[in-house]
Order: sequence, then C-alpha cells, then structure tokens
Amino acid sequence: MAQKSQAFTAVCEALQAYLEDGFSVPSMERVDHALQTFRSELETRQNSFDASTVSAGLLLCSLCLLQARPWTRYLQLMAGLYHLETGIGSLLPAADQDFAIRHSIEVMSIMDMKPMVLGRMTKSMGVWRCLRNVQDGWKGGRVGGVEVVSGLPRSLLDILADIGDDDANDVEARLWAWPGEVGVHAQCILWDCWRYTAVLDVRRLERNKRKTNTAMDTVQREVDLAVAAPFPSRDVVLCRLAASVYALNRALKLPENDKLLVVNGLLYPLVIGSLEVPLLAIHSDWKKIFADVRESFLKKDSFRLMKVVDEVLNKAWREGTDTFDMEAAARMRGVEIAVF
Repeated sequence: MAQKSQAFTAVCEALQAYLEDGFSVPSMERVDHALQTFRSELETRQNSFDASTVSAGLLLCSLCLLQARPWTRYLQLMAGLYHLETGIGSLLPAADQDFAIRHSIEVMSIMDMKPMVLGRMTKSMGVWRCLRNVQDGWKGGRVGGVEVVSGLPRSLLDILADIGDDDANDVEARLWAWPGEVGVHAQCILWDCWRYTAVLDVRRLERNKRKTNTAMDTVQREVDLAVAAPFPSRDVVLCRLAASVYALNRALKLPENDKLLVVNGLLYPLVIGSLEVPLLAIHSDWKKIFADVRESFLKKDSFRLMKVVDEVLNKAWREGTDTFDMEAAARMRGVEIAVF
C-alpha cells in the first residue's frame, strides 16, 4: 500500500511519531503533514476506489481517536466522495471481487456505526447496512464469520448497526434471539459481553429520549413497560454482563490466551456498564469488576482517549443517575469517543 499511496506512508509515520513522542511539536507536525497529504491524494482519486488511500484515511481516523480528537468527519469525507451510502454496488473495482476494497469498506462501516462512537459530531451514514444489502446480491450472499477489526461475528454486527435507527424493542428482541457463533471460549465470552452491553445501551438511549420528551404521558409509559415486560430486568442484564466481564478477565490470564487481543473489545462493555450508576451503587461487587477493567485500561493505555473516558465516567458517577448523557459530555469536551 505504501508503494501506491504517499498518504499511507505519511499517516503511518505520523502514527509512529505519536506513539513514540506523544503531543511533541515534531509529532504534531507529522500529523499536520499527513492530513494535508491525505486530503490532496483523496482529491486526485475520485474516479476509482483506491484501497490504499482509504486505508490511509482509516489509519488517520485511528490516530485522531487515540488523541481523542474529532475524526468521524474523515469517514464522512471518504464515504461522501465514493457515494458509499447509495453506490457501493457500483464501485470500480467491485467490492465483491477485491478483498482489500471489501475490507476497507467493512472497517469504515464499523467505525461509522452509531453505537461505536459516543459524542459523534457527524451523522452516521449507515454504511454497514448499505454494504450488507449489496452483499445480498453477491454470488455467495452475505459474508459470514468474524470481522477481524472488531472481533465480532458479522451476524451480531448486523443487529448492532440497527441500534438508534430501528424500534428499540425489536432490536432488543433480536439481541436476545441471536444464536451466537462458534469461536474459542474467550471470543464467545466477549460476544456475550457485547450482546448484554447492547441491551443496556438500547435501554439507555430510550431512557434518555424519555428524559428529554416531557410530553410523554402516563398511558404511553404503561404501554412501553408492558411491551418490555418479556425481557429480563435491567439488574439481571447488568449482573450477566458483570459476570461475563469477570469471566473474560479470568480467562485472559490463562497462558494459552496471553496472545489474544480480545481484552481490547471490553471498552464498550466498560463504558456502557459503568453508566448504570444506581445499580452499581447497590452492588459493590459488580462495581469493582468494572473498576478493575477501567484501571487495567488506564495502566496499559497512555493515550488521551482513555483519560477522557475516565473523566467522563467520573462525572457520571458524581451525577448519580442512570440518565447521564455521555454523548453530550463528550461533545462538551470536543471529543469523539470510540468504543470499538
């Protein structure tokens, strides 16, 4: 890719400089140079989808998210240029015939998903759903298996992509009905963590909607409660999430799992689970499980992203409610928090 794209090389150099020197002046100069190179190169490659240039853009997003800087605008820039919201099926080269193109679109679509970014400053474009709809027409149909960047089954990502767009009760029903997939045991525990987290996230978003909708009357509340009745209570879901997080932490300490990177997938469960402040205040053992994960992230991760997450979660705890607006808190700080 470096041979095909100057931007790819420039972004890799900027990323390495940041990892080594942090926010030093030379490091930030490399970042600025990478941004300019990427923008210039993207303008010259409007007529065909170039996986090397798009990969440079995705790495640029990764660099910005580590710094807790806004980054979804670069996704929007690339998706808009190639009309990914409507034109994936007409890309040249075709995504079903070129693995690099399919992979880069897939990664972009995951970074674009609503649940994956808290405090986003641009609108989600729904690229994942567009990609999957196009795949329905491919010779082999929708691609299955585990997506390599998120470490999640694509069948689970299909459900996560609908959070915030489809009816909340329908999404939750699909989460409970999801049959799972075959994987190593640590992977399977991680997938359970994400499923329980997504259930809590769906309910959190609904609570926050109701908090801002003062016109919602008592009758409608009763209807909603009746509809939600078949699902497990929130304390049961949080208990199962805490148990899964605990089990995964224990599993990752086994010698045979020391090379696995699934621990990086615990950020979403950590953030959403930690927002259940009233329940965690009652159940100190659950609170400790999330606190231990948070501490491990802070110890191994010196990037600004995790420090911002820590600050915002502390603010949520001080507020003491289950309707803390994580998105607004992130936007007030001028950051976009990636949880994938």
